[in-house]
Amino acid sequence: NLSEQSERIGRLFESVTREWPHLFPLIGDIRGVGAMRAIELVRNRVTKEPAEAETREILAACHRRGLVIISAGTFGNVIRLLVPLVATDAQIEEGLVVLEQALAEVHGSATT
Repeated sequence: NLSEQSERIGRLFESVTREWPHLFPLIGDIRGVGAMRAIELVRNRVTKEPAEAETREILAACHRRGLVIISAGTFGNVIRLLVPLVATDAQIEEGLVVLEQALAEVHGSATT
């Protein structure tokens, strides 16, 4: 049931992150399918200027909190998430809380 598990993880991810673009102007786009997700960070939503420095800060803030995630994309401004299909809902939610905290920490210094 790997496909169903991936879809379930995707629904959980969407339910948690649905409001993030409204809370964090750095988020230019959240995309993906199932357990494979990407959060593109931009300095300005109109010009789509990549927020590569801010992405590095968010990754570092996540690492300090025990969550290892990586960046991707041509400009290194995309947070790439590939949730293991064996992850529990509690583990996924805990990771997303850490990511949200890191976004909030960096958001204060970001320009919109």
